[in-house]
Amino acid sequence: MGNLWIEGNFYKLSNGNYIRVYNMCDDPECDYGYDYFNGETKRLIDGGVFNLEEGQEETAKEVLETAMKWCDIDTREVTAELVSTDIGYSDLEEKGYTGF
Repeated sequence: MGNLWIEGNFYKLSNGNYIRVYNMCDDPECDYGYDYFNGETKRLIDGGVFNLEEGQEETAKEVLETAMKWCDIDTREVTAELVSTDIGYSDLEEKGYTGF
């Protein structure tokens, strides 16, 4: 695991919220991190780190779906649209996102 590199993919979800998924380069125990934001207030709802489970296909879609599941988002009901790539914390702050 850990071969796929995601700089900071930022997605708009059909439930009105946003999620950012990215690689964890500073944590050898975890491959990916996520930040889940309220679409109206731009406040962080949830955030964390995770690994894909053994046997999961390592694609951007699988990483996103795993992050969404960590946030208790039903991936059968909520869809995601990629808004931007290479989004960092400074970019989020400039756009008014807080709580991380």
